[in-house]
Amino acid sequence: MGEQTTSWVGRGLAAVLCLGFHATAIAQERAGDTYTISKDDSLLYVQIYNDPDTLGSRFAHNHVIRAGGFDGQVRFDAQRPRSCELALRVPARELVVDEAWLREQVGYDKSIGDDDRKEVRGSMLDEGQLNAAEHPVIELRASDCRPVGESDVYEVRLTVEVRGEAATRRVRVQMQTDGDELTARSAFNMEHADFGMEPYSALLGAVKNAEPIRFVARIVAKRGE
Repeated sequence: MGEQTTSWVGRGLAAVLCLGFHATAIAQERAGDTYTISKDDSLLYVQIYNDPDTLGSRFAHNHVIRAGGFDGQVRFDAQRPRSCELALRVPARELVVDEAWLREQVGYDKSIGDDDRKEVRGSMLDEGQLNAAEHPVIELRASDCRPVGESDVYEVRLTVEVRGEAATRRVRVQMQTDGDELTARSAFNMEHADFGMEPYSALLGAVKNAEPIRFVARIVAKRGE
């Protein structure tokens, strides 16, 4: 092998090694910014409101529905916030309806009996609402975190997918990191119509839910878990 050929081989090998080290560094940097969401430390719920304009509204209730199980990851670097990513999956059948402690926390007036809670849950999972049999997972995906001023608040592009229908909004999220832990808080409104749903109604419309859905999230995620 000639001297020139040896030189080109050496340069090529050096380039490959350099690219390998560069790719490893990028992978390590990305891995270092990845946080796994802690189900035990996080709280995610929605509020559904009774339509006050219906004839039977005084016999109906507002509802609060908590995600009892979910998993996901957040990728975030405060120096490069627009590269952020969130992926969260909520099994529809692990939603929990009208727990007394959560109803009290959101300011609802009274608890609901177990039979009523069971009936509400059944209606919620039924074909006309979440249709959990065909769409067992609710997904939330976020990206493009844009700082709002000099605070720890970001405007985030968020997509929520329910029963196969995806709706995208820009919402505000307060996001902080402390060592190996990330905390994100947000509250925003969407509507049943965003997901191709009609609000639940009964008794020929005498009892009916209102259109808005209030999403509330406090996400705690930990690095490297």
